[in-house]
Amino acid sequence: MADESLKLTGVKMEYTFLREQFLKRVEMRHTVVELTLTIAAAFLGVAFTKAVPSSIALVFPPIAYFLALEWMYIDIRQAQTIKYLLKLEIKIPELELGWEEFKQSGGGFRYAIGSHGGVFIFTQILAMIVGFLRYDEGTNNWAFVNDLPSVFAIFLFIDCVCFIFTFVMFIERTRRSS
Repeated sequence: MADESLKLTGVKMEYTFLREQFLKRVEMRHTVVELTLTIAAAFLGVAFTKAVPSSIALVFPPIAYFLALEWMYIDIRQAQTIKYLLKLEIKIPELELGWEEFKQSGGGFRYAIGSHGGVFIFTQILAMIVGFLRYDEGTNNWAFVNDLPSVFAIFLFIDCVCFIFTFVMFIERTRRSS
């Protein structure tokens, strides 16, 4: 009987630790999104100054891609933790734990792939659009770039690849978590 009580105590401690890890990962995911928005704002803010070429915004999409990769890694690890917690809840009903089972049955929203994925995708698209702009002194207005220098074209190609990778990554993750 003492061994069984000790085992339950150990499982409760493991469960508590993993729940704390889950909550930390939620915070980490939000931090990555906040960092992405902050960096996007910095690049776009600088790109809209008249003294700096707006093509500086084209540096952002690869940064956003790597931040999205980090966000996705955290999300995958979080999903693995959730699966393990659910197994613990089902395996040992004496624990009287049911949070993950409740969420699994539709009682709670677990993933924010759509909204957070949209942040990464939208900021990349916005940076590419802003990168196409140039301030025209003659009209005193912003206009789209007509002639593409080779460096500009290379950045645009890299941005498009990063955007496609980001988009596919979030679509795949959404499909797998359904």
